Amino acid sequence: MTFKTHYKRTVQEEGWKGALAGAGLGLATMLGGHARPTNTAPQQQVQTSQSNISQEDLIATTLVLEARGEGIKGMQAVYEVIMNRAKKEGKSPSKIVLAPKQFSCFNGANIPALIKKAKTQYKKSFDLAMQIVKSKPTNLTNGARWYHTTNIKPSWATNLVQSGSKPITIGRHVFYSSSRAR
Repeated sequence: MTFKTHYKRTVQEEGWKGALAGAGLGLATMLGGHARPTNTAPQQQVQTSQSNISQEDLIATTLVLEARGEGIKGMQAVYEVIMNRAKKEGKSPSKIVLAPKQFSCFNGANIPALIKKAKTQYKKSFDLAMQIVKSKPTNLTNGARWYHTTNIKPSWATNLVQSGSKPITIGRHVFYSSSRAR
């Protein structure tokens, strides 16, 4: 099955809820603390056209490709968004990051090649991301399910703020939670 076919089948089976779908938890404070792994992202295999990929590798790759320049807090915040969406939608974190047009690093991409790139070219960031995936949850973003870079201001962000969401800026990303989701 090709990756494109996988996307289409997922949308057919689960429905498309748009760019504002999602919810869940986050990660451990690794800065000088003794984070005890809790494996908040269960080990699962993700089927793509080329191979089986562990959910941990997929999530760590997402953190590297979306926020490697943001340091530990930035990667933790993106992890929180993934887990918050997974919890709210009752889906696996893998399905959240592979949903069409949700995480730009995977839009039309060769997933196994991106994972290989993350593990080799960005090894330190990938190792840090794996620590995040295996750590206790954090809540730096106050339950955020959406984010964007500070370079843009999407219309959905304005709608969230008008409905009561308080944006939180971490590095070069702005995070939003739904005031109605609480």
